[in-house]
Amino acid sequence: WYFAPSREDIMISMRYADNFANGHGIVWNIGERIEGYTNFLWTVILALPHIIRIPKNITFLFPVTINFILFSVSTYLIYRLLQKVTSSNIVATLASCVLVYFLPYAYWGSMGFETSLIVFLNITVLWLLYSGFQRNTSIYFIAASVTLGIGWLVRDSYIIFLFASILVFIIL
Repeated sequence: WYFAPSREDIMISMRYADNFANGHGIVWNIGERIEGYTNFLWTVILALPHIIRIPKNITFLFPVTINFILFSVSTYLIYRLLQKVTSSNIVATLASCVLVYFLPYAYWGSMGFETSLIVFLNITVLWLLYSGFQRNTSIYFIAASVTLGIGWLVRDSYIIFLFASILVFIIL
């Protein structure tokens, strides 16, 4: 991973993940207990290629691949969600194109950051809330709550989306 063209933050997460996978804990330097990452669950996920012993010079492909999959699934989900909400293929297609061509999302996701996972979780929460209101079934709201909790584990600033979702739920 030290040969990969990337940004500093993802390399920090990868180093913490490597130490975690090798049994040293989520630490930057072995023996020093300092929390220097901002994306706990993403760091744990990034430990997977180290656990299965993928060579370090290609471990960077793991988060990029995961992000590509999440990017694709998110695009499909936003299309389907807006197709249901608006009953318009045009609106759903335009929104999907906006997501695909939104440069910061594509850039940060392609660099291996947790961006694609956060977007996927956001869209999943919206999908679950919409389904819960449409079907008037609490299981969707429970699933949305669990998804919001997962988002908070990915990045603590996700709490903003969590509060926004609660506010929407209270208003509706």
